[in-house]
Amino acid sequence: MDHEGRIKEITSEVDLGKAVRNLRRSRRMTQQELAGCAGVSRGCVSGLERAAHGTSISGLLSVLGVLGYELDLHPRPGESDLDEYVASFSGP
Repeated sequence: MDHEGRIKEITSEVDLGKAVRNLRRSRRMTQQELAGCAGVSRGCVSGLERAAHGTSISGLLSVLGVLGYELDLHPRPGESDLDEYVASFSGP
């Protein structure tokens, strides 16, 4: 997070885990409390924070929702639009 409380760009599982942990702590919640509010296990929250493989997308979305955030996808800088980006993987 920056000095104004905004989350910087997340480019890895570790970044995402740190962001979830910082948001949870800023709300003075335990992993168990966050898990209960999100309807997931404490292990799911712990896994997100540790960037463990196998954590579900639905668990991530639930946790983010409780913390007051949502997932927002957008093209990488320099990409004119998502269709062009996706097309770049299909070859000539």
